[in-house]
Amino acid sequence: MLTIDDEPSEIRYEVAADDRWRTREATIRLGDETIDVAVNDGRWRINDVINDDLMGCIDIDLGWTPATNTLPIRRLGLDVGESAKIHTAWLRYPEMSFVSATQNYSRVSDRIWRYQSGQADYELEVTEGVVCRYGDLWWGGVQTAKPGTR
Repeated sequence: MLTIDDEPSEIRYEVAADDRWRTREATIRLGDETIDVAVNDGRWRINDVINDDLMGCIDIDLGWTPATNTLPIRRLGLDVGESAKIHTAWLRYPEMSFVSATQNYSRVSDRIWRYQSGQADYELEVTEGVVCRYGDLWWGGVQTAKPGTR
């Protein structure tokens, strides 16, 4: 469960991608706070303000859910044994601020991917192109560790 100041919290989000699995829009709601994201020609607009620090990022990465890891996995379409480095707009929690992050995805087997970014190094299990397990932190919709610990 997500918490802020040890109180339960709920984050609602929607992410829209184009037909090549690149982030185009997102809306994130935490309590009374709403963050609107629009991406056009590689320029990230956060609540109608261009964020030049995110230039070159293709994917959004919401720090509390592995659902957004599905986007690069689908887009990259790597064969077993292949790897790719990408740049993401990572929305950190609980700070709710965006930072540019370099991430590496490696396809280990048909269903297993390795995700690395900074100190994070996790095995992702993918079923029908959707992340269903994120190391020991999350599986099937159940979070098992505090966000931001990756």
